[in-house]
Amino acid sequence: MAQTRDTPIGDMARRLFADLADPQTVIANGDGWQEPLWSAAQEAMLPRAWAGQDAGGAGLSASESAQIAEAAGAFALAVPLVETMVAHHWAARADIALPDGPVTLAPAALEDAVTLDDAGRLSGNLRDIPWTQGPLLVAVNGQDHIRLALISASAINPDVHVTHDGSPRACLAFSALQPDAMGQVQATLQDVVGSAAVMRSAQIAGALRSVMNLAVDYAGERKAFGRVIGKFQAVQQNLAILAGETCSAEVAARVGAMALDRGSDLLATAGAKIRADEAAGEGAALAHQVFGAIGFTDEHVLHRYTTRLHAWRDDFGTGGEWATQLGHHLTSHGSETLWSNLSDGDLTTGDAA
Repeated sequence: MAQTRDTPIGDMARRLFADLADPQTVIANGDGWQEPLWSAAQEAMLPRAWAGQDAGGAGLSASESAQIAEAAGAFALAVPLVETMVAHHWAARADIALPDGPVTLAPAALEDAVTLDDAGRLSGNLRDIPWTQGPLLVAVNGQDHIRLALISASAINPDVHVTHDGSPRACLAFSALQPDAMGQVQATLQDVVGSAAVMRSAQIAGALRSVMNLAVDYAGERKAFGRVIGKFQAVQQNLAILAGETCSAEVAARVGAMALDRGSDLLATAGAKIRADEAAGEGAALAHQVFGAIGFTDEHVLHRYTTRLHAWRDDFGTGGEWATQLGHHLTSHGSETLWSNLSDGDLTTGDAA
């Protein structure tokens, strides 16, 4: 499987996933691959890659960690590696020790919120949380900080449903729930959800690159009317548009990750998820046009990517929700600062850099 760039951490992740989670092998052999993959990922410190070394993590930057997310997308991993990686990052900053194994991050929707009473108990409703088999790390907004609360899996009773990509999602409702651990960090709820959105955008970009490679290879081999279909202008046009969508998603995700390393940047965060979500929908449709009906079948690898692309668009704020957030933020500062903020400004304050 072709990769987009040769970096040590990205190359290592891709080689590990190729050995233990090749999508075509997974389709043929079922889900027995998940435990060996997770064990190998933990040994390689991938779930703790973005956590600081003083907290037992690998101490990678957001840009480096996004390469792991991109590799996870390139192999359409059906494990919560990206969610766990982001949870470890924020837990380390809040001095919360997380156990080994998958950890779910919440909220997963921009409009959801959890409240904290004077006794330190949590109440709220959370929608469409991905992967709820393990403990839950919940972000609670404060005045100038967020509180992070760890809730054990045994303390929640989620309403779980399986989405079209085969992954579990859950809705939770709880009242006066006592968390197992609490901590706080100087950030906003938007920062937490936004960081997960950027990593999910990198995952989408990685999946789109694999989808594009699959479509190009197929178009160069499949024959119709005595010619390989890649010779037809309509197919060539679809592939060209698919390549453009893939590159746009990759650039947006990488810009978003670089912004996380500098600090909060709403334009880069929102832009990454908006562009990735748009590319996911358009790219999946284009790929299926190239493959035709065979791409929808259970035994074909394409559907494993495209169903996940559609599911990932809903996680940690949809593109439409981030566009609304960005629009409100830009207009709140008035038209006189709009261009300076768009061109070279810091959207966390509204002041030009």
